[in-house]
Formats: sequence, C-alpha cells, structure tokens
Amino acid sequence: MVATFSRLRRGAAAVEFAVVATLFFLLLAGILEFGQAFRIEHIFPNACHRGARDAVVQGATSSQVQQKVKSHCVETLRAGEGGVTVEIAVNGDFGADLSQANPTSIFDLQTRT
Repeated sequence: MVATFSRLRRGAAAVEFAVVATLFFLLLAGILEFGQAFRIEHIFPNACHRGARDAVVQGATSSQVQQKVKSHCVETLRAGEGGVTVEIAVNGDFGADLSQANPTSIFDLQTRT
C-alpha cells in the first residue's frame, strides 16, 4: 500500500511541474517580448534625433540624413537595408530641401520597418 502511494505521488509531482513550468515559460516569453517591443520603440526616436541633429548642425543633405538614420536602424535592429524606409519633412513639407532648415525648424523623420 505504501509503495503504491509513493508511485502515485511521483506522478502527481510530474503533473504539477508540467502545469507550473508551462505557466512560468509563458510569463517569461511575455516579458521578453515586451522588452523587445520597448527596445524597438526606443531605437526609432533615437535614430531620428541623430538624423535631425546632423541635418541642422552639420548642414547635411537629405540623402546623407536618410542614410544616417537608416544605418543606425539597421545596426541596432539588425534589419536588412530594404527593411527600413526613411522619410524627411521640414515644417511638415515632405518635399522640402534641407537647405531651408534651421535650428528652429521642426523635423518630422518617420521610420518604418
């Protein structure tokens, strides 16, 4: 009788472990996914800030700023060059030349993956 009870307890422990381990790994996966999403949301504004700063301070051209933003996104996200699109707007005008920009201009750099 005692041996049978011992075998039943071992089986119950395995079932309990399976339930708890499944919930634990689901929680861990959720934490990792949230961290990854937070990291990506932080990378885009940082890349846009770098591009806008270079455009105003160094007097860079639109293509140089686009390449700077794109290369920052590609390096930090480890994405392909074709996976990142950069659009530049000066004071809301997407067709404007960066030579019109000054330190008080509002830059709207949008990145999409």
